[in-house]
Amino acid sequence: MRGRLAYLLAGVLVLLLCGGFVLRRVGGLEATALKFQNELGFQVGDEIVFLLLLETEAGQPLPSQQIDLYLDGGFAQTVETDALGAALFRLERDMLPGSYMVAAVYRGFQFYLPAAVAMEFTVAPAEIVVQTVPVIVGLEFSLEGQTFRTGSDGIARISVDRVGAYDLELLPNEVLLLQTGAEFKQWGLGGFEPVTTVLVRGETWMQAGFELSFPGNFVFVDQQGDPIDGTEIETVVLRGSDGVVYRFTAGETLRLRSSRILARLSGLDSVAVVHSVQSVIVDGVEVVHRGQQRFIILPNQPVEIELLFYDVRFFARDLLFGLPIGNGLELEYPDGVTRVFPFDTNGEITLTGLARGEYEARLVTRAGIAPRFPIVLSRDQEIPLPVVGYVDLLAGIAVAAGLIVGLPIFGRRRQILAFLKVSRRAAERSEKQ
Repeated sequence: MRGRLAYLLAGVLVLLLCGGFVLRRVGGLEATALKFQNELGFQVGDEIVFLLLLETEAGQPLPSQQIDLYLDGGFAQTVETDALGAALFRLERDMLPGSYMVAAVYRGFQFYLPAAVAMEFTVAPAEIVVQTVPVIVGLEFSLEGQTFRTGSDGIARISVDRVGAYDLELLPNEVLLLQTGAEFKQWGLGGFEPVTTVLVRGETWMQAGFELSFPGNFVFVDQQGDPIDGTEIETVVLRGSDGVVYRFTAGETLRLRSSRILARLSGLDSVAVVHSVQSVIVDGVEVVHRGQQRFIILPNQPVEIELLFYDVRFFARDLLFGLPIGNGLELEYPDGVTRVFPFDTNGEITLTGLARGEYEARLVTRAGIAPRFPIVLSRDQEIPLPVVGYVDLLAGIAVAAGLIVGLPIFGRRRQILAFLKVSRRAAERSEKQ
């Protein structure tokens, strides 16, 4: 059918041209040219417009001339050229995908010969384009029972043959969403359910927004970067830039939001969620500076949290001889728990990973008197434990006794020496006399 129509239009054009040639030779009429000025490719939902230009053989525009338009052999409408010899032909109905023939015929007027032109144009299917924010590969959607999925760019495309409303559905994709940590939040044009209505008037773009969350893998380290046993940690408090507060223990599995969706004038935007460490409690005390450590949770990437832990060397020495003394250390932690640690062969012990805070320490010994004394721990330290050894005590008693006995004797000796000195001077005077 379309081939026969093409032959018919070609025949009409040949007759018009031949007739014009004869008229020109006989009557001296001027030849004209009729041309399509735009590309003849369209898409379902596009406004289909043809631009025609009518001019003389010398290139002069022909204004106010009528041109008849035909679509697939049927008369469509008559248009009139403007001052530049141009005319617009608009189709008033939606076109289904396919190939069509359009012809324009100028029948001539007074001194101008007729002209005609015919062209084939195509109408391609329209596309619905769904973009995931952020990019998620392999996500499946359904439109009127047809399934289509996103590619490596996070974009899924499907063709439609007509304009109008369509039901677009996000399929469950349970395994994929679990693997990617994604959770559907909203469509770009509004709507928070997996099914939405798409109004197609040509190529139509849709956005599907997802929030990402991943399990937190936390590694606790001291200020030198050495790992710390997380079993000592009582509670951890984090706060996200989205305002969500997370409270958990070190051994608890926790999913943290990595990104959230914001609706802007330009469309959906995926924004990273920055978490800050608000509190970490160990032995009843705070071991972080509030809000100073920040991070973004990413899949399979551990997050290091630095704790204010310190190393302390405890030792005790005999005051008189400087020898090691004591059997161990009794240490009361900030939470009130008391622990005892034995000394090594050198009469000392180094405790690592002590949380900053206030402690009370006492030497464990049977060789002296050891009082309890407070410690404010805020750095690595070496702390001598106060002790009064029994040997030191006995030595002190001996010294005190010696002083008690010796001082009176020492005082009398001075008196005797003074008496002898006076006597000797008296004797010397007697001898001189």
